[in-house]
Amino acid sequence: MMFSLPHFLQANPAFPEILLLGGTVIILLIDLFLSGKKALTFFLSEILLIAVLICIVKEWTFPMQAYFSGQYLLDQYALLTKAVMVGLTFLTLAYTRTRDEFEKLRSEYILLILFALLGAMVLVSAEGLISIYLGLELMSLPVYVLVALKRDSEKGVEAAIKYFVMGALASGFLLFGFSLLYGLTGSLWLPQIAQVLLYGGMGTPAFYVVAIFIIVGIAFKLGIVPFHMWVADVYEGAPLSTVIFLSSVPKIAILALFLRFFGETFTSFGFMVQPIMFTLGFLSLILGSTAALMQKNLRRFLGYSTIANMGIVFLSLGIATPQGFSAAVFYTMVYAATSVALFGLLLAFNRDIVNIEDLKGLHAQKPFTAFLFLILLLSFAGVPPLLGFDAKFLVLLSLVHAGHLGVAIGMLVLSVISAGYALRVVKAIYFEKGEGDFSCVRSFGRGCAVLNTLAILGLGIFPGMLLALVHQVFM
Repeated sequence: MMFSLPHFLQANPAFPEILLLGGTVIILLIDLFLSGKKALTFFLSEILLIAVLICIVKEWTFPMQAYFSGQYLLDQYALLTKAVMVGLTFLTLAYTRTRDEFEKLRSEYILLILFALLGAMVLVSAEGLISIYLGLELMSLPVYVLVALKRDSEKGVEAAIKYFVMGALASGFLLFGFSLLYGLTGSLWLPQIAQVLLYGGMGTPAFYVVAIFIIVGIAFKLGIVPFHMWVADVYEGAPLSTVIFLSSVPKIAILALFLRFFGETFTSFGFMVQPIMFTLGFLSLILGSTAALMQKNLRRFLGYSTIANMGIVFLSLGIATPQGFSAAVFYTMVYAATSVALFGLLLAFNRDIVNIEDLKGLHAQKPFTAFLFLILLLSFAGVPPLLGFDAKFLVLLSLVHAGHLGVAIGMLVLSVISAGYALRVVKAIYFEKGEGDFSCVRSFGRGCAVLNTLAILGLGIFPGMLLALVHQVFM
């Protein structure tokens, strides 16, 4: 008789989370009793992620509704987001395996990544204030530890302290906003809160305070100006493998938190806080672009470029329309996939690439690797026909359709200026001579990096299916 799962698990909408939690605990026990078998922990984790991804895909036909007394929402946006996050986590672990850095990390690194992913998945489907906060902290606490893994590095310790303090402050802002919201509405369930706001709560000044606290908390988590102080230091001081995860999965999960509030609950507040969103977005785009132009350290350069990219996401969110939300989601996913691929290529080298100058002469020694870097950097710059161009064009189109022509022109000008920081790295790779060692590791992770980069090129040329999938979620 063929083995099958119990019916209550097969029909459980939270089965991907249950499978991820159970599998992580089992891997933890195996790692405990088979100390030193880090490779086994790695392969079991990758198999677990594939199984979770399959379960998520199979749930696409589930009824789109709230479960577990309304605390867990299963919809197409949640399923799409979870699938992307699981895929990015799979790539993160694969890239980490390409270098001897993996040997320096304890196997707890893999388990912390899995627990952080579990928190992100809970956060994406959370429909109540308590479940949202639980998911947020379950995601954040393992990441604090991941940033602090380089205990023998001064920059690593500094990055860990800054990230922990800023993260705790952001969580405090969100929790205070949640407590005010509960006091004003008497409910912890987002749909009920939306009903209270719809019938009489919109004009209350206290709700503006709640909205501002939530925006500030989210801005801290995303590294939006003026709450960006930790980004460049964390990107420089944390292990590169941690930065790969930090630049992808938490960004997508926090975006989901924003959409749950301002896309579903605070629907009328979307237009009321629009000036704040546009201001923070422009400040982030200006500071991130100009600061990135002045960086010599490659990691700090990528950190400031992250601030600029999150600024574009805030501009798209400020539109407060389904088209703007879908553009923000598409842009964030494209940015995350591009960042993961770029960091994955950096991990494939046998030596640390610290400064932009360390990439001089790459084209002469490794023309194919240089071509991969070119694709990713031009995608960051928004050059057609790459996926980054499609993402920026979708944001611009959303701004124009919503009547914000001035905002669109400002974003276009700043995007052209910001392309300069990506072209600086291209110049070092292709037009400057160097004699560094660019030998690469032949591994599964490097193969994933190559496929990841070529996918950005292919989907940029033929983006129709991906765009249709994102539009289907919001339209």
